[in-house]
Amino acid sequence: MITLNEEQQHAVAIALAGNNIFLTGKAGTGKTVVINEFRRSSNKNIITLAPTAFAATNLDEALTIHSALKLPATFFNSDWEPSYNKTMAELCDAVDVIIIDEISMVRADLFCAIDKLFCFYAKGNDCCRPFGGKQIIVVGDFYQLPPVVKNNEVFEVLNEEFNGIYAFNTLSWQHAKFTNIFLNKVHRQKDMRHLILLNAIRFNDPDLARHLEFSKLNVIDNSIALSNNKNICCVCCTKTVANKINLHAYNLLDSPAFHNIGEIIGKFPKSDLPVEQILSLKLQEKVVILANKRAGFRHSEYLYTNGDIGEIIDFDNDKKIVSIKLLSGTIVNISVTEWENYEYKVKVENGVKKIVTELVGKFIQYPMPQLMLLLFINHKEKPCHICI
Repeated sequence: MITLNEEQQHAVAIALAGNNIFLTGKAGTGKTVVINEFRRSSNKNIITLAPTAFAATNLDEALTIHSALKLPATFFNSDWEPSYNKTMAELCDAVDVIIIDEISMVRADLFCAIDKLFCFYAKGNDCCRPFGGKQIIVVGDFYQLPPVVKNNEVFEVLNEEFNGIYAFNTLSWQHAKFTNIFLNKVHRQKDMRHLILLNAIRFNDPDLARHLEFSKLNVIDNSIALSNNKNICCVCCTKTVANKINLHAYNLLDSPAFHNIGEIIGKFPKSDLPVEQILSLKLQEKVVILANKRAGFRHSEYLYTNGDIGEIIDFDNDKKIVSIKLLSGTIVNISVTEWENYEYKVKVENGVKKIVTELVGKFIQYPMPQLMLLLFINHKEKPCHICI
């Protein structure tokens, strides 16, 4: 049983009351905990969606927006209309609640397309209500990752047809009349000095320059990073650059290595794998953990959380356990993690339609890519000793 704090309990209660909700807050405030608890507490038919496969792994039985709703990976003009699909008609008819995580990454045209899709399949007067009369809960932080806009032409069309690139720019957002809920208490970040800096950046504090003073010595040019054998955390914009730095740092380490081939069971697209299928790691190498583990069954504190950074100090590949010394000095044992791939299905039980998630595949691997593989997409507000 997870113990929620007061503001998290309030958020769950508002969601259970049937309100359309925009749930927001800084990274580490427990937005995912709230949504997972709502799902467990509700007896409604709920679908949980995310803009990317990586984001979908953070929620119970979540799917990507495109795969769950059978939407093409394309730009949706304001005059776009869905085509009839019997399977989608059954799914949309059965849905009571739509949850969309990482809403900041959902582009305006896609958000409106979701609205249109549910209105298209709605019955009676619901076809004229926002999202076909379904309860909608959007979750995320617009101070974090923005939607992907590939060129100026798309940017201009989004501004012209949807009033901007973000979901909140759209008429669909206005019509939903969301109740805004802001979570304040940060659980993930314990370093108060770092937290103050993050908030100064987040809100463009007038004293931001002063706050940044203490981090000046922690920034280094990438040419120096590549030529020295130092414990350096590099934050990169592209995988190409990150992989180059990873390989260089890996080769510099003169320590025992171990290799693990992740196991794919059933249907799990390789493009959706959260970490490399073939993972090669060494003692003394730094890694970032992509999993959460509580200190105990009834304990509200975590042994480690998604985004924690540490150094490999031991491993037993036969028992599938890796020992990590976190930046805090705490030593934790990490075992292999199972990521699951689902599809939504509609089943009829005693004349009542039920949406069920059908497990179609699994991926089993250590939840720890090399630390240098920190793209800006990994935005969990973690401190780095030296970053570029």
